[in-house]
Amino acid sequence: MDATVLLSDVADLPSCGLLSVESEIIAYKGIAGNAITNVLRGHLGTSAVSHSSNTTVNLYTASFKAPALTQNISADATIMALGSGDGFAPCGWATLGNNDAAEIIY
Repeated sequence: MDATVLLSDVADLPSCGLLSVESEIIAYKGIAGNAITNVLRGHLGTSAVSHSSNTTVNLYTASFKAPALTQNISADATIMALGSGDGFAPCGWATLGNNDAAEIIY
């Protein structure tokens, strides 16, 4: 895990999430100044590779069939269990069900 990766600008980035840099996906858990912090390189099966200065960095978004809930949840539930957290960013939001029936923040 790299401690930080310095970027030219972080103004439009969420406080944590996933980024794509060329073919690599990078997870991060925070921002300090113009750096993303608590960085995990080569996330979601990609490889950590060298990147040149000024390489474009994009927010990574994906739609995938996430693991199923392992319990029933009520409308006011604040904690829920999943069979696996594979594919999720370190924090963020996700939708449950078809047509974005429910949104969760984690």
